[in-house]
Amino acid sequence: MIEVRNLVKTYRTSKSAEVNAVHGISFTLEDKGLVSIVGKSGCGKSTLLTMMASYEKPTEGDIIYCGLDEVSYSISSLSEKELDALRNRYIGFIHQSFHLIKEWTVLDNLRIVLEQQNTENKNEDLEKKIDDILKFVGMEGCSARKISELSGGQQQRVAIARAMIKNPKVLFADEPTGNLDSETSLNIMKLLKQCSDHCLVVVVTHDLDLAKSFSERILYMADGRIVDDQHNETNANVVQNVTEDCKNIIIKNLSAKVSIRLAWKNLLVKKAKVILTIIAMLIVISFVKMMVSLLTADAGKALAKHIKEDKIEFLYPYEKATCIDIKGVMEALSIKNSLKLRNMIKNEAVTCYEIVYTKNISIGEQSESMEGKIIIDGRASKKSTLVGRLPSNSDEVVLSDSMLILLGMEPNSLGSTVYLDERPMVICGIENYHVAELLEEADSYLKKRDVIYSAFEKGGDRVLVAGSYRNLLEQTDCLKLSFADLTQVHTMGTAMDEKNTFSTAAALQEADLMYGHLPKKSGEIVISYDFFINNMIYLTEDNQIEGEYGFQNIYDKSQNEALNGFVNLYDFFPEISVVGITNEGIDKSDFYLYDVQFEEIRKMYAQNYYADAFEIVVEGATTVSAQYLNDLLENNIHIDSFGANIIESEVADFHSYRNVAMAVICGLLFLLLLLFILFFSFNVRDNYYKIGVLRSLGVSAYDLTRIWLIESVMVLGILEVLSIAIDLFWIKAYNQMFQNRYFIKTDLLYMNIKVEIIELVLAAVITLITVFLPIWVASDKKPMELLRE
Repeated sequence: MIEVRNLVKTYRTSKSAEVNAVHGISFTLEDKGLVSIVGKSGCGKSTLLTMMASYEKPTEGDIIYCGLDEVSYSISSLSEKELDALRNRYIGFIHQSFHLIKEWTVLDNLRIVLEQQNTENKNEDLEKKIDDILKFVGMEGCSARKISELSGGQQQRVAIARAMIKNPKVLFADEPTGNLDSETSLNIMKLLKQCSDHCLVVVVTHDLDLAKSFSERILYMADGRIVDDQHNETNANVVQNVTEDCKNIIIKNLSAKVSIRLAWKNLLVKKAKVILTIIAMLIVISFVKMMVSLLTADAGKALAKHIKEDKIEFLYPYEKATCIDIKGVMEALSIKNSLKLRNMIKNEAVTCYEIVYTKNISIGEQSESMEGKIIIDGRASKKSTLVGRLPSNSDEVVLSDSMLILLGMEPNSLGSTVYLDERPMVICGIENYHVAELLEEADSYLKKRDVIYSAFEKGGDRVLVAGSYRNLLEQTDCLKLSFADLTQVHTMGTAMDEKNTFSTAAALQEADLMYGHLPKKSGEIVISYDFFINNMIYLTEDNQIEGEYGFQNIYDKSQNEALNGFVNLYDFFPEISVVGITNEGIDKSDFYLYDVQFEEIRKMYAQNYYADAFEIVVEGATTVSAQYLNDLLENNIHIDSFGANIIESEVADFHSYRNVAMAVICGLLFLLLLLFILFFSFNVRDNYYKIGVLRSLGVSAYDLTRIWLIESVMVLGILEVLSIAIDLFWIKAYNQMFQNRYFIKTDLLYMNIKVEIIELVLAAVITLITVFLPIWVASDKKPMELLRE
């Protein structure tokens, strides 16, 4: 039974004008039977009906549903969720305009009513119920037809079937015959009369004759009030007193399966719009990902794979520097023996050896010397076979077979003597790359030239010495140092390439001097006769060295700390006093130093600055990590090879456009945000009618939110899969082009998983906001407001 208590509905048409559509109505309706509400247009009967069905909120008053499963419900005390549940379980409504979802089939429009009740019926049971109700309303066999294909009368029958299929306790009908011919109207009223045998049917109609023919009770309205209440027959079941024991209604939600199906159906309805939107978003996302992939290109990762794929065994690190020399000329220097580099390249994954480039490799003391690569504390290459053994003493050496050929020695020269820095060394092992066999394979000049080149590239000019060889450096009596021109007349490049020699003055006698005296303290220096003549140094009339001299400070701010890989003689000679010149013919060194000072310089040189370069031996295919290589690069330490140079250059080119790319990315992301808002937010607003229909059927705001979120997730899923496929395709194409162009076995670009995750999370958050907000707005409105919009 329904009790209407002092119901008032006021509309505000302007800031000052109000219209009372319903004013102070009270009445009681029994559990069954057909009740008609009649009156002229605009008298408020449709407004009364929608308020009774909870589709609109009354301004004042209340509506009590009594005896629904032995529970009473006060409309004013129920939340929107509970009102949705009330409409879901107990109320059927037949709208004057039908309010069917036209893009759905008859089956879909009826099926949702059963599914939103969350019953456990199987598909076969649902379809049987739908077939039975369609047969009852005279629409048998029409379940597969779309609503848009039906006539007005047929749509009205489907609307009745939708209202009846859930077996409602109350069935409301708003002008069910208003747009139908007389015969169809009669049939519709007969159907409603049949329904009134099982539930309460409340009909709003302007046709008084039909109302009198089928109604047990007729309520007459005029100017928003009930002006007459007529009973066509006595009903003994009228309840005079209504209980007010109101309880919360049980809330049920659509199953996940149904929500997914409805979301998918929404997408299929607007295929063209979805496809165009996905294409637009896909273009923007693909460009963003492309730029991000270029900006996040990982040189270390590419280098690590290059080392692995090309099976590179030796890495040669160096430090780049750009500085301004004393003549103001910009020069790019490759510093290969800095203390910083030495400290950085030590790592447990690799073994580092010091390399000395020298020409002092000869058969005899006076024989022609060859340029060789001396590796201190080295080991044989994995690509070679070792004949003999590795050196264990400071006077032993291992030569590559390439070096033996360069020196003109026999392939089997174990036990022979060679000279390194004029020191005799015994050959204890030969690193055999089988260069001789390769040369024998040459049968023409051109082929021989190619074979010789490849053979010596493979074998190299390696000369391995024991770690104890360093001890000999601390015993040397002659040092060759860069940046050691106390006249400072050379350019930076020349000062780095040209070296001056230093010895201890303890090797001289006073008789060896043509002028002055031997150094007696630090800071005093004797120059050679050749240096005196070649550099045009003059004596004054009182036999004093003319002019001021000093060594260049390589740590000066003007050098930007670019030359920290050399002995800084300025630290030892902040002030120089030239106290003597040697006799002609004594030309072992350019400068002779106080013996204590020479020992200090020699010790520093031997410990830190003797090597011209370093060699990193890769212990295995995966031992050099991308992180380690990136750490080197971040500290301006690079790998000296064609492949490494190309990789670094390409990555540097990408990063050089960082500012422009970031601006473009920001613009594209803003465009993408607009596309998301336009599609997802307006997608909800464009479906207010459909949302109103579903709300009128009792589908909750929670379920509606879930349906549209699932629809959005589907769109996001399609976008993500397609964008990943495009990303993988162009990355693979670029890497293949890069490899083919430079003959390097490595990938330069990779899919950035972090970017993919961040992009997905941001898209999900934006989608959640753009979907939730309009759904939240819609859920705050009554079904009739949404249907009117």
